[in-house]
Amino acid sequence: MGGGAGRWSLWRPPAPVAESTNRRDPGREHVVEQWAWQLLRRWGVVFRDLLVREPGAPRWYELLQVYRRLEARGEIRGGRFVAGVAGEQFGTADTVGQLRALRDKEAAKQLVVVSGADPLNLVGIVTDHPRVPSFASNRVAYVDGLPIAALKGDEVIWFSRPEGELVEAICTAFGQPPNHSPVSTLSDAMV
Repeated sequence: MGGGAGRWSLWRPPAPVAESTNRRDPGREHVVEQWAWQLLRRWGVVFRDLLVREPGAPRWYELLQVYRRLEARGEIRGGRFVAGVAGEQFGTADTVGQLRALRDKEAAKQLVVVSGADPLNLVGIVTDHPRVPSFASNRVAYVDGLPIAALKGDEVIWFSRPEGELVEAICTAFGQPPNHSPVSTLSDAMV
């Protein structure tokens, strides 16, 4: 495999171009539209808060103009797809259909654990929980898409009270003994 293969690759911004006398730079518009599509392919649904995880992306204002234009042409959908997120949201028709199917499906209690360094660590960005630092040793446990617990160092932090079997599964996934039961949760401590 080449040096650019894999999940991550090095991205270098293009060299700055001299200011155009024309306010609308077609080259810049093309770059912003390519970014807009890339973000849709990566996230499925795009909204302003996600740009925290995309430091090289254009400003939200530039992307918003592209997304509104794409929505007006019927190429993407606009609406409120992710609960608890303020502002406009945009997604592809396929993603919107999948989200509706998941919403209508009975909960399966699916556990997914991601590294704190994974871009899917959106705890504290999309949710009201405190952020989980982006270190590879940290972990976040999601059940049916909702963050339930995080592992920071050797400490398990519970965001809510899961059922008994789920506690054991999460502790096992974190590599911790199952005695890390959520006697108190982060929400209890904040009350």
